[in-house]
Amino acid sequence: MYYTGTVVLTGSVERRTDKETLELTGDNLCFAPEGASALLVPREADARVPWFCFSNKATAARALGFPARTAKTYCGYRAVATVVVGNYVVNRQESEVSDTASLLLVKARSALEAIPCQ
Repeated sequence: MYYTGTVVLTGSVERRTDKETLELTGDNLCFAPEGASALLVPREADARVPWFCFSNKATAARALGFPARTAKTYCGYRAVATVVVGNYVVNRQESEVSDTASLLLVKARSALEAIPCQ
């Protein structure tokens, strides 16, 4: 299901590079809206937790200040951000896939936090 228009969301954005995540979902930059923002994600009667990966990953990574490579001592990075997204696509498959959206603008972002490896 494809949605047009834009929405402003606040939540956590992260890129995980641990082996398990890479095998399950690939090398993605994903966003999890929090609080009232989660209610703005167009999910209709879907009970899943709202989250999506950026369809324009390289552009999103640059705009959000994520490095091209993760230091070998870490398994990714995360930040809290307020972003404007558009072109939201809901993926309803029963598998390891995610919804996608295009990052249009970064309104605010916290400093990056390294995700330690387990």
